[in-house]
Amino acid sequence: MKSQFRSTSPEDAAAVSAFLQKIFDMAPENPAVEPRHMRWKYWDEWPDWPASRGYVMAQDDDIVAHGAVVPLTCLWEDRRIKVVRVIDWGARAKPVGSGVLLMKRIGQMADAVMAVGGTEMTLKIFPALGAKKFGMAHSYARPLRPLRRLLGERKADWRAGARFARGLLWSVQAPSSLPPGWAARRITADQLASTHFPRPTPRPGMAVFERSTASLDYYLRCPSVLIELYAVEKSQVPRGYFLLAILRRQVRIIESWVDSNDAGDWRALHLLAVHQARRHPDAVEVATMSSDPVTRQSLVECGFHDRGSAELHLLDCSKQGLPGADLRVQMLEGDAAYLHDGSVSLIA
Repeated sequence: MKSQFRSTSPEDAAAVSAFLQKIFDMAPENPAVEPRHMRWKYWDEWPDWPASRGYVMAQDDDIVAHGAVVPLTCLWEDRRIKVVRVIDWGARAKPVGSGVLLMKRIGQMADAVMAVGGTEMTLKIFPALGAKKFGMAHSYARPLRPLRRLLGERKADWRAGARFARGLLWSVQAPSSLPPGWAARRITADQLASTHFPRPTPRPGMAVFERSTASLDYYLRCPSVLIELYAVEKSQVPRGYFLLAILRRQVRIIESWVDSNDAGDWRALHLLAVHQARRHPDAVEVATMSSDPVTRQSLVECGFHDRGSAELHLLDCSKQGLPGADLRVQMLEGDAAYLHDGSVSLIA
């Protein structure tokens, strides 16, 4: 029986949920398959992508492969490259090749498909399709309250004690004072359209992803995680912004930008983000991800530590050429911005 490629709709929610639970061994209460979250992730309106963002290979009413896209616009020099990041990609063992066929069909809708790490299937299949490696995306973390983390451990053993000692040392070593003249102001969804702040722009040797007002508004409406947007100013002049995702004991910096090449300005940006993360009393660490050297160096100087990396790949689907530059990737380029299983694994 031949599999058919099609988009999904809210009427497919139950079938998609059951498929994802089986493929990824998810519990039914996992936030990833909560109905409101699925509607937001797959079917709510998205700028520049009017159709559904969920796709399946199906045999009659039986789903054999699934994937969803995060639509992105890559800015490089004077080009606008339509890129998609495929999330929730999985396939049954039979029929063989259904996951690959799904990925190829999704690739026909964009100039390029991006992958950052991923499942064993992703790591095996994506390079085999001809994807090009574009560097590494590094995860970083900085402890906020080591003692509170220790007291919240389910199992108090020598490992928990070692983590506490390490976290305490990292906390003491990390800078804490805010630079003079810099401030962060929270911007709510109803203030977004009327608030000006610099957005990412390509630089010599670096490609970035576009941030429109509509796309930022979309993330502020995330139903499963509280997401906060802050405009950053120096001497009351708008200089940049950052986005925080609040997940109980962990706060994530899912996006950050400042209109400068100066290392001190980037340090100011990230210290302001840490300061706002600390305002959440349950947070015991702040985590983030970045691929570009400027951001990575700034994070290290702000007391963050490298906690692992994942390969970054781009698959050229249009054959018009990929960026000849470093690609700036953060959590907002995929589901790392909001993905969790309800417990939130700490990494500091």
